[in-house]
Amino acid sequence: MAPGAVFVLRIDFFMVILIFFCTNNRQFPLPFMQKIDKTLIVSCHLNLLTSQQSRTTMKNVLVIGTRRRLDEFRNVKLENATISYLDQFYLEMDQMDLPIEEMEKPQDEYYIDQVNIATYDIVFDLALDEHPENLDHYVGNVNQVVIGGAVKITLAQMVAESGYELECKLFGMNALPSFLDRAVFEMSILAPEDSQLLAKTMQELGREFELVDDRIGMVTPRIVCMIINEACFVLKEGTAEIADVDQAMKLGTNYPHGPFEWADLMGLHNVYDVVKALREDTGEEKYKMAPLLKQYYYREQNFYS
Repeated sequence: MAPGAVFVLRIDFFMVILIFFCTNNRQFPLPFMQKIDKTLIVSCHLNLLTSQQSRTTMKNVLVIGTRRRLDEFRNVKLENATISYLDQFYLEMDQMDLPIEEMEKPQDEYYIDQVNIATYDIVFDLALDEHPENLDHYVGNVNQVVIGGAVKITLAQMVAESGYELECKLFGMNALPSFLDRAVFEMSILAPEDSQLLAKTMQELGREFELVDDRIGMVTPRIVCMIINEACFVLKEGTAEIADVDQAMKLGTNYPHGPFEWADLMGLHNVYDVVKALREDTGEEKYKMAPLLKQYYYREQNFYS
């Protein structure tokens, strides 16, 4: 038995003894206990039981995303959660009323006709900023917590363009590949009054998070994508090789990856989408896309083969 469980059992035993003396109008076994309010003791015991029950309440969690993101999210530890997975591919096929050919998949992963999205307590929609039409599945789910990718489009824009009045509770997340399996989630919020709900949800799942503004690129993706874009300008000038630039950045900044290595991990189409969205959103010259980045994107190339 875990030490924490032993501790709880000992407290419960202590409470049972106190309640026994209270309910039977007996003297407390120790003098200092005679001053304890009996009602308070019973209340404390009930609060303890309630606290224990709340800690063990399991949440039904559905994770929706592309294959790459689902595979990375499987490394994310969520406490007090029963997790199911749904590939975005099957969701799209269902939305287009196309037949779904069954194929081999993990046991915890389901087809769209095997899940009722409305019954889940929490949904992680990792590519919601690429597929805002997925809001159709959540809009009427009262108080359902929906945590969606919100790097390429803001939550506010997503909801405004949908025309919906949401009954679910919508939050944003940096869900780009290479950013999911981190100690701290980078998150945004649509309605400020839901901030306590977000904190409570993350606490129940045993996850730390950092709240950032609801803006294109959030914080970390914006910085990393601009570094990658600038590195493409450098590479085009021929002043350094790909591996040299990556090594210099890792040594100079203590980042886990160099810009070109990171671009491959994120997926070049994601880098392209973020830089393009930043340019369109701000119109600032500093977000002008490097021609080399466009070239690699259109050729569907990686920097490392």
